Amino acid sequence: MQQPDSEPVYWLTGPAGIGKTTIAKTICELVDHRYNGKVTKESLYHSLSLSDVFSLPLVSYFCSRQLDSGDMALLVSTLCRQLCDKSSSYAGSLAKALEKDSELRYASLDIQFKEMLIQPWEASASERVGLPPLIIVVDALDENQGGTMFLEHLLYAVGATRLEGLKFFVTSREDEQISRLCNTLPEGTVLHLQNISKQTVQQDIELYLTKSLPDLHSHIVHQKLLEKLTKLSDGLFIYAATVVKMVTANHAAVIEQVQIIEEIVNLGSHLQLDGLYYEIVKKA
Repeated sequence: MQQPDSEPVYWLTGPAGIGKTTIAKTICELVDHRYNGKVTKESLYHSLSLSDVFSLPLVSYFCSRQLDSGDMALLVSTLCRQLCDKSSSYAGSLAKALEKDSELRYASLDIQFKEMLIQPWEASASERVGLPPLIIVVDALDENQGGTMFLEHLLYAVGATRLEGLKFFVTSREDEQISRLCNTLPEGTVLHLQNISKQTVQQDIELYLTKSLPDLHSHIVHQKLLEKLTKLSDGLFIYAATVVKMVTANHAAVIEQVQIIEEIVNLGSHLQLDGLYYEIVKKA
């Protein structure tokens, strides 16, 4: 995605809990950290073939039916607001559009997409010549009321080369309408997570746990706990990610992390997510 001539849209899809949001958040964190000089390549999760993509600016939007981020009225306007922080030329262009019509912030998604994103971006293009592309991550597009409409406008715009200099990484479940639209994307820009072997997913979960809980991984006696957690995850990244959030909350000491994980492991795989969420509520 860091190359100007790379494809403008990439789609990551798969069923609930398989790891789409975890991957999207990890990419955002790594891009942000690398761009701001907070981490080195050696500290990343892999020996990362993602290379210098992490030197690029990024904006993101994580949709959720349970939060206001599922509201279609916020999708385009929030992305535009973040984009202003990354591109002063676009910000100036958008400001002019809003001065001309202050009601744009309340407009429908299709009007906002055209008059708040496409037109200001095109109008300021001459000021960005030679600059690397900006990456826009939109997670769980199927959980936003306007997700399908957003994607439809996006694919039309990039097909007409009206958003040059922007690269989009979107994730969703295999929603019928979204899948139909994304079937038009070129080979190599679509990844179906459910088609990845369970063994590979388990290896990725193990890597995620060891990197997210380094204090435990560094003690041989605690490594067995991480192995048990990997097995309990059973291919569900959401299980591993939830455990990590629970264990690292409030900067718990290692001994507290071990106690929490032991309680989770003792629940057994037959309870899996239900048991895990019960423990979270019990400790709240």
